[in-house]
Amino acid sequence: MSVDLRDLENRSFDLVVIGGGINGAGVARDAAQRGLSVALFEQGDFADGTSSRSSKLVHGGIRYLEQAAFRLVHEACRERRTLLDLAPHLVRPLPFVLPIYEGDARGPMRIRLGMWLYDLMAAFRNTRRHRMLRREEVLSREPGLVSSGLRGGALYYDAKMDDARLCLATLRSAEEHGAILRNFVKVRDVVVENGRAVGVLVGPPGSSEGQLVRARVVVSTCGPWSDLMECLEPHRPAPRLRPTKGVHLLVPALTRSSGIVLSARRDGRVFFVVPHGELSIVGTTDTDYANRPEDVNVTAEDVSYLLEETRRVFPESKLLSSDVVSTYAGIRPLLDERDAGPTAVSREHRIMKTSIGAFILIGGKYTTYRAVAEEITNGVLRELGHRRVPCQTQSEPLPGGEEGTGWRAPAFERWQALGVAPKASARIVDGHGARSTELEALIADDPQLAAPLGDRSEALIGAEVVHAVRYEWCRRLKDLFRTRTGRLLQEGAGQEEWLPAAKHMSRLLGWHDSEVNRSVQELAEERERMSSWRRALPGEHSP
Repeated sequence: MSVDLRDLENRSFDLVVIGGGINGAGVARDAAQRGLSVALFEQGDFADGTSSRSSKLVHGGIRYLEQAAFRLVHEACRERRTLLDLAPHLVRPLPFVLPIYEGDARGPMRIRLGMWLYDLMAAFRNTRRHRMLRREEVLSREPGLVSSGLRGGALYYDAKMDDARLCLATLRSAEEHGAILRNFVKVRDVVVENGRAVGVLVGPPGSSEGQLVRARVVVSTCGPWSDLMECLEPHRPAPRLRPTKGVHLLVPALTRSSGIVLSARRDGRVFFVVPHGELSIVGTTDTDYANRPEDVNVTAEDVSYLLEETRRVFPESKLLSSDVVSTYAGIRPLLDERDAGPTAVSREHRIMKTSIGAFILIGGKYTTYRAVAEEITNGVLRELGHRRVPCQTQSEPLPGGEEGTGWRAPAFERWQALGVAPKASARIVDGHGARSTELEALIADDPQLAAPLGDRSEALIGAEVVHAVRYEWCRRLKDLFRTRTGRLLQEGAGQEEWLPAAKHMSRLLGWHDSEVNRSVQELAEERERMSSWRRALPGEHSP
């Protein structure tokens, strides 16, 4: 993949951000919004790592109350409210049921206390306050739950999100405030003069060419790759990270409308069942991980663990490995606390300043990215000797969220009037919010872009491909189907759409026929890699 870096020649910035996940996006947005000149570099695609492989939840972290992490929970509850306001198309309230069974480690009184604490941490500004449920109420809301031993439950509210698109929206906001953003550009080294970082050498991955980009401050938000950026910490005594792997399964819908909070009988860890369109997301695991972040994969053991625990609570589902539609795995870049088990490792973050004056972010959770970015930007302003410029990211809506929630019904009707199928219309309206008018404008210029690329009702339309390339830095077919539209995780993975979409991209990006074929093959290999665990799974029988 060719990358043109000529526009960066002789450029100097106040700030260079390394890493284009949610934290890097947040820092670039905040810093640019406060008037700093910003360049951000991502060695792969934006949001391709942990930032698109989460549980899809914006939540206070009710389970962290048991760790007495009250500051973290309070901050996360506050930021949950902020994101619901800034991006209502991407972050939406979701009711959760926490069933209580005989023999559970957490009995009714303990759950009730936890619920009141959770409401308190949110300053009673959650979507709704919690409510304790009788046994019959739990089963009425979610009849698929096992009834044997059920004592009752609790109903409370968190939020679900489209993690990849939330990252992309944050990046678009950064760009609209003047930030220069480049994906598929690797930071090869940090340039040091008089003991201080004064810039970076960048170039395409796999190439020896490099370009000097000067900057007064360098910030690393590399997530699981942070410990690999040795050029930022020449004399680091030990690894900073304790990476853990989180695996999720997508299976046919298990719930009616609620998320479910469960405790695994095998090891006691909390996991979720979260509605995801016509599917449910089941996860997550939490195990130590020692390999390269880019090599993370789902194993047969991961799948067996989640299926076993899910069947126990949803016995009528009779879930088998053949029911798993898709899987994904991500790496949490947690602070190194070797004395704690993986589940107990803190989700707090730490901002470190190295001997050469660079800043490194370690740890953190998705929900608090905006607050973390504010903290980092405050530090950058101090380093630059600038006056304290107030942060505005807590009040300015993200792209697509400018019109609150009232836009959805009329927007959906407009897309229906264009002849776009309901499921595709819903994906476009929900994914782009008020900015779905940008896709409407593309169709006004070329009505053929409203045509579906396959026979399924949820098939992509041409306008989505054009928009992803023109407005969302999409350069690979697999990124179109995974992070831009989420089609790769769905039933069928949109396979009949792959070649038509690749041909659309070829016209926009100047691909040759060989590149079209290679992009389709690359996507097929990605899908195969996501299913590689099946080869190692032993035969199973319906319980």
